[in-house]
Amino acid sequence: SLIPNGADTPVPYEDRLEYAELVKKARMKECDKQIAAIRKGLLMTIPLSVLELVTWQELEQFVCGDPDLPVEIMRKTAYYEDGITESSPIVKHLWAALESFSNEERSRFLRFVTGRRRLPAPLWICPGRWDGTVVDHLPESATCSSTLFLPNYSNAKVAAEKIRYAAYHCVAIDTDTGPYSDDEGESEE
Repeated sequence: SLIPNGADTPVPYEDRLEYAELVKKARMKECDKQIAAIRKGLLMTIPLSVLELVTWQELEQFVCGDPDLPVEIMRKTAYYEDGITESSPIVKHLWAALESFSNEERSRFLRFVTGRRRLPAPLWICPGRWDGTVVDHLPESATCSSTLFLPNYSNAKVAAEKIRYAAYHCVAIDTDTGPYSDDEGESEE
């Protein structure tokens, strides 16, 4: 309540500015307890003397990772398994596909493979779980191990289409939200 018995008190027109000011003050303080808890936890991890040296943008990058996803950095975090190498045709198609993606599309790809939308995130790239005759299949991933199971693609354009489709339409990554929810868990309707 903004004033004693405020819930039962009508606001006359002439008191509207005072009421608006009281609402503003209340709203500005409604998260004080939560902010104090976040601050306390942060200061348990990072000394105040260090926090005073960084901007909020630098702190965000330290905590959340880098939102910029250049393919050359993604390549540096990639590991290859089960006989494929960076020079394997399926891997070349992957990197060519990712080069054609926007930063947002690379972010979605990274989330499809690792469950994260920012770097650093290691990528384990393995051949698809199908026999070598299957071509132009959708990729699969295991976010718990940051593994991409990459099928054979006939060319980089097809690889881009299939990888993009998987990155945008795979809904089994995060069971906290449904297939018609955005990242914040709110309906897109």
